[in-house]
Order: sequence, then structure tokens, then C-alpha cells
Amino acid sequence: MSRPHLSVDVNQDMFIARIFGGIVGRDFLVHAPLIERRRGAVKGKGNLMRDLITLQSGGTQAEILTLGATLCSLTFEQGRNLVLGFADPADYAGIPIYAGAVVGPVANRLSGGQVVIDGQVHKLPVNEPPDTCLHGGANGLHAQIWQIVDQADDQVTLTCDLEDGACGLPGKRHIKATYRLELQSLHLTLRATTDRTTLMNPAHHPYWTLTESLQIAAEKVLLTDHGNLPTGAVMDVHGPFDLRMPGAISSMLDHCFCLNGTQPAARLTASDGHWVEVETGAPGLQVYAGAFLPDMPSEKCRGARIHPGAGTALEPQKWPDAPRHPHFPDITLHPEETFEQTTIYRFGTASIRS
Repeated sequence: MSRPHLSVDVNQDMFIARIFGGIVGRDFLVHAPLIERRRGAVKGKGNLMRDLITLQSGGTQAEILTLGATLCSLTFEQGRNLVLGFADPADYAGIPIYAGAVVGPVANRLSGGQVVIDGQVHKLPVNEPPDTCLHGGANGLHAQIWQIVDQADDQVTLTCDLEDGACGLPGKRHIKATYRLELQSLHLTLRATTDRTTLMNPAHHPYWTLTESLQIAAEKVLLTDHGNLPTGAVMDVHGPFDLRMPGAISSMLDHCFCLNGTQPAARLTASDGHWVEVETGAPGLQVYAGAFLPDMPSEKCRGARIHPGAGTALEPQKWPDAPRHPHFPDITLHPEETFEQTTIYRFGTASIRS
């Protein structure tokens, strides 16, 4: 499924966002950490067994599914799940809203149905009309069974290998995701290599259930067109896009903010006092307010009920559709290079700070 089509018109003082219609969906305190691995016969692509990994430390627990290297749940001091998730792991494949998954190899949107790399045209898998590839297409990283290659008391590392041509892009690509627990925080490091020049811009895609207010360290945001694609314009934040101070989360948000390097890059808070901060070295943060999430019964959900607006996705990444805009941060990866990006989630309650 894909996100709704949004665009932004700009006048002297404000952004006015319009929804263009009909497409549904969108896509801690840790002490003496220990890790538990549970195996369940979850039917899915190829009827492969999928592992559900439980990280437990003090009052904090995180569950990670090998399908998509997906963060399924994150609970703090036996409280509510801080991220949206499904009760049945099989639904992560059947209801592709990318909840908690690592998406890519190129997160967000690539327009035009093709890209040119080293003078050669590569056709992309189109999964959003008319000719957009969203999150690597239907068989992107979110749809792959990742392999557990290393685990210790406080971390787990998963890898995914993409063959040359997979997701429409060249190169045999090796992607690695490491989740690591530290005091009151969860770290995620993404690394990738390739044997041919390719495009690489993976991102983590959790929907946070803290929806009272949002603050973002950004003075600029990317202007989008009717297809929710960047026009190339980098605009000053105004109106509902000005979140330099904590503010309400507008349902119209599905935009890439141009981060200024200040940490934390973003902070979400909830009315019950829970908060999460996002630290990242990425130049962009895609913010999706979940306006087109499906409406699901509580028994199908792991924690908070999934419905429109139930969660806000914060996706650290380079800017979307970069090959069309030479002034955007480059997402080219060469064989002699290693892509690396670390995101740190710090969380707690109003009475507990990291």
C-alpha cells in the first residue's frame, strides 16, 4: 500500500497542505541486559520460519522480528507499547504499512519508474501510481527474512543480502542492522556495502504511539507536489510545519524535514508523560502522521489499536528522490564505501530523564 497524495502550496506566511486523494495507507531503563530468542512457525513468503527476538533489560523489553528486521514492540517499566505493532506476526507481511521495519534499499520515494546509474537505465518496481517506487518496492527490505548473525546480552545483529538487480538496482548488496540496548536507550545502526555502484538510503520506520506533541530541529522542509514527491524546493518552515518548539502534530504531515544537526533531532511526548527522543546523523527526517493507517480491531494489534492517526512515523534518512535533484544529499554507494547510519532512541516518563 502507499501513502496518500499530498501537496503543499506556499504563500508569504504559511503552508497550506491539501490531500489529493484516494490511496489508502502508507506506507529505557536497562540493567543487566539479557536476550531471549523465541522461534514461531509463522507462515509467510516461502513458508519460512521467522524468529521473534526478545531483548529484556530491567523494566524494558523490545521485540524484533526477522521479517524486515522489524521492531514489533517496545515497552518501558511494564507500560504500554511505545510503537504500533500487530498481535499476529503474519500480519506484518499481509498488511504492509512498514510498521517498525527497516525499509529500502532506498527508503521513501523514487519517481519516474527508473533511475540512471553510471549511464545505464535501471527499471524500478512501481508500487505507487503512476510510476513511483516506494520503500524499494513490494519486495524491499521490509519484505525480506533477515538472518541473525550475532547476538550478545545487550544486542542482536541481523543481515540481509540483495542480489544484483533486486529492487531494480545494481549490485550484490549486504545490509546489516544492529539493535543495541544501553541505559534508557535503544540504538540502531544500519550498514551496507555493494560490489557495484548503486543507490542506498535505508531507514527505520517505527510508528510511535506518543502523539500529544512533536518537536523537530529543522528550519527547512522539502516542498512536495501532487504525487507527494519533492519538487526540489527547500522551504522555510511555517504554520503546522514549524515544530522548532513543541507543537501539535498535524494530520497533513508526510514530509521530509531538513535537520540542522542539533540533537535530539526530534522529541515526541504523550499526555501520560511518556516521551521519546530521536538522535541521528542523517540529514533528513521523514515525518508521517499516520493519517491513512488502516482501522483495525484491538485484538489484531500489539498494544495500542491501529487506526488513522494512532502513530507518528519518524524516519531518519537522506532526502527522498535524490537522483532527480543534484542539490540533495547524494545517495550513491560505491564498492569501496560503506554506508553507515546510527539512530538512538531515548525514552522515559516525565519523572525519568536519560
